[in-house]
Amino acid sequence: MAMTWEQKCQLLFEESDGVKFDARVKRLKRAGSRAQLIDLLSSYVVQGQLLHWRGFLCADLAEMAEPTDAALGDRFATWLTSDHGAAVQYWAVLGLVRVRGRAAEPTLVALASNPDAPKNVRAHALKQLACSAVQPFDRGLSSDPGFWEPDEIESRAAEAVAWFNSGAPSGTGSSDPQQYPALARPRSQIELLASKSAKKLARRRLADDRYDPANPTGWLVPAEAGDLAAIDAVWSLPSDYREFLEKFSPLKVYLPGRRFGWHGELNLYGAAELLEAQRGYSTTGTERLPGWPQGLVVIADVTADRWVIEVNTGEIFTAEHGKGEWDFSKECGTFAEFLAALAK
Repeated sequence: MAMTWEQKCQLLFEESDGVKFDARVKRLKRAGSRAQLIDLLSSYVVQGQLLHWRGFLCADLAEMAEPTDAALGDRFATWLTSDHGAAVQYWAVLGLVRVRGRAAEPTLVALASNPDAPKNVRAHALKQLACSAVQPFDRGLSSDPGFWEPDEIESRAAEAVAWFNSGAPSGTGSSDPQQYPALARPRSQIELLASKSAKKLARRRLADDRYDPANPTGWLVPAEAGDLAAIDAVWSLPSDYREFLEKFSPLKVYLPGRRFGWHGELNLYGAAELLEAQRGYSTTGTERLPGWPQGLVVIADVTADRWVIEVNTGEIFTAEHGKGEWDFSKECGTFAEFLAALAK
């Protein structure tokens, strides 16, 4: 005889094995209606014996939440000040915003400025407040509020309080990074290839529902003069690669390259990180390491496999990691050819 919904729920509450609990949750999600699931998950958040699962299920509820879920919004508001654990409070922040929208802002400001609240919960309140009000409370900080430092939280909380006391106006949010004009009007070969790559990156950003304007990724931006000067003091780079770095320095750029048969995405380094990227390969940071071929500069990686440019010939090579010694194979004759493959 098939078990009733109530019997299945009772078994979930009695389950003490985390792996079995996970399996039961998945089966219940497939079997129950949305209303049943909201009631079940809400009950476990408050009464469940597996404490870490309370946070996971609160996260599920936050993702499910919609503006019409007024009763669920009231639960989130209650959990923000409950003793059900910091993980529950953290995800209740998101749930409250998803239900109440800008009406949640007074609660978020109070939470963000509460020194007794958990650090990551305060930071998450600020992050969601920045998104809701389109204010730059999260500018320059990690996309993950869990990595915010205490002094950063305090200063941004003070900004949020001042903003709220001034009438809580909507803002314009974080500005997009500045880009070199030639991306819109390319002329040189590198400009044409960079323009094509930039369009590809823009499509990827638009398709990424987790893209964070306060911590921009996937842009080609002009390099800082100081970074270029430091690079020029160490190497005389091939002209096509040097032009690319100067005008279109990658800002946290990851690109697929199916032509090369990669299992993963290629992280193409920008001017700001190029010198540091050599550490552990050609240099310790202060002196040269033996065994690294002269003239090779690491410019990218796919997982732990390094891609390098030969500064004298401009050729692109790659080598797999973990083989005991570097065995480089040539992939492209020039950086422009390499960029063309990435832009496809």
